[in-house]
Amino acid sequence: MTKLYDFFLGGVIQGSIQEQSVHSQDYREHIKNILARQVPGLRVFCPVEEHRSSVLYDDDDARRVFFGHLELVRQSRGMIAYLPVASLGTAVEMEIARQAEIPIITISPMRLNWVIRLYSRLVFPDLDAFTAWASPENVAEFFR
Repeated sequence: MTKLYDFFLGGVIQGSIQEQSVHSQDYREHIKNILARQVPGLRVFCPVEEHRSSVLYDDDDARRVFFGHLELVRQSRGMIAYLPVASLGTAVEMEIARQAEIPIITISPMRLNWVIRLYSRLVFPDLDAFTAWASPENVAEFFR
């Protein structure tokens, strides 16, 4: 079965912030740029691109978007999870990927976290380590 995307780009958005604000989302462009530069041609889905003000959504819109994104996880060959801090939404996305046997790359300093350890095929402590790894050969091996 052909998948729509090579990678679903998950990661912390609101995290534990209790106000209607989000963590910086600059990492998303950074990861997409790394992949475009070092492994051109990959199809990456970034859920924030079309939903920049999602913390303001009412329950109906939030439900539609979140569960729609879970379907897009299933339509991806792999997942990249950026987790400098814990993220409930990303953990759910990782569980969906695990259930669908979709391999996960996690970029996080929380290497001892059970979800990160048990769900991830690869774990990188930071974006520099991910950048050093990203090559056509390594991505092809990741998908084998």
